[in-house]
Amino acid sequence: TTVDDPLAVTLAEAARVSLHGGNWSSAGITRIGEGGGGNLYVTGGGGFSTPQLVDGQDAGSEGDVHVSGVESRILVDGSASVASRGRGALTISDGALFQVEQLEITREGPGDGAVLVTGSSEGTPSTLEILSRLHLGDPDESGGTSTLEINSGGRVSVNAQNGFFVAGSSGGTATINVAGTGSTLESSETIQLGRRGHGAIHLGSGATISSESVTLGGSSSGMGVGNIDGAESRWTVSDNLVVGEYGSGSLNVTSGGLLETGGADIGLQNNSLGHVSVDVWI
Repeated sequence: TTVDDPLAVTLAEAARVSLHGGNWSSAGITRIGEGGGGNLYVTGGGGFSTPQLVDGQDAGSEGDVHVSGVESRILVDGSASVASRGRGALTISDGALFQVEQLEITREGPGDGAVLVTGSSEGTPSTLEILSRLHLGDPDESGGTSTLEINSGGRVSVNAQNGFFVAGSSGGTATINVAGTGSTLESSETIQLGRRGHGAIHLGSGATISSESVTLGGSSSGMGVGNIDGAESRWTVSDNLVVGEYGSGSLNVTSGGLLETGGADIGLQNNSLGHVSVDVWI
């Protein structure tokens, strides 16, 4: 079944749509949980496409999006927001794909956005593919809580030509957790960790991260923390690592974790604070 919808889609007041094995294309903005609660489920090899998706737009609203199963997919040609000022959740599981041009997890306070990429099926990892920009917290706003969880072989690929900010918003808190063998986070550009707020990346249990460069504590109000823990947990930075550019940065390598960089600056600018700790592990 294929449905072409020329109108915008709004799911609110506990509305729930489940798409199993069919295809639905919306030409307008898709809003999940606008002013209330809304749910969108795509399973069984189904496909949903839209030019823009907003999940949990207003304070007090709750939106929930699930895409699950091999060949199940959600394609967003433009931007997707998981929690603008409300509560929003996105789950990608069992080999499904979520592809988007620009993704924002929590625009501003009191927003609370969470994205989970978990598992694989038939050798296909659950995948979040971002073609242009990833913001955990909007750099032009303040407050909010953002979480990105990658585990059990999930994969996130970011072509961050327009920015990869973790805690971009002033006073905001953002966390990325990458855990488990086969779990990966890949970025073609710089990861700005703790750009204006408090940002953290925790890498463990044999997971891997690769990026061109990384900056922890990019502004005077920013605080970035990176933790690499456990044998076979590896973070590869092909170019340069900055721990404390204008703000505070802390990087900790423990229990056999591995950090590989092309170069490093610790406490780069005046009044910045950089700290790196590497445990001896035998």
